[in-house]
Amino acid sequence: TLPATLDSLTQQTLQPAEYVFVDSGSTDSTLSLLPAGSILHRYAGDTFNFSEALNQGLVHVTCDYLLIISSHSALAHPAAIEQAVHLLETNPEIGAVYFSPEKSGELTAEIVDRRNFNGFNGLWNTCSIVRVPLLRERQFRPEVFSAEDQEWAGWLIHCRGMATARIDGA
Repeated sequence: TLPATLDSLTQQTLQPAEYVFVDSGSTDSTLSLLPAGSILHRYAGDTFNFSEALNQGLVHVTCDYLLIISSHSALAHPAAIEQAVHLLETNPEIGAVYFSPEKSGELTAEIVDRRNFNGFNGLWNTCSIVRVPLLRERQFRPEVFSAEDQEWAGWLIHCRGMATARIDGA
């Protein structure tokens, strides 16, 4: 699935400036698919933990925004990243943007804040963009083995008073 993921990123009107991959022990030819200049971090730990993998990769990020995308995800709309970054740049109260396949075709955004956050709609770290300073301030919690993205969104919304945005059609 990684070739489809990487191809979707090369089709974006705003492409990632750098690539950081966290490898949990690939034994096939996956690593040969990485774009030139990519940073490869070998996951450190006996048992894989997605929160910890994201936190370990964060150490290597030098950009203001972090695109988190799982190797089984792909962005179908070529302006998805551009719209997400535009939302973040023009709305300082938005800490993260996540992408949804709902309503494919046209990109639409919905703000998720204290008024409508239900514990399940705050962030999907299978495909999202997060402000790096916020992740450095409060990383994903490794002890939250499942729904670490929703737990982090709850912190962002309730403790920091910020919001996320969901982009449909991406």
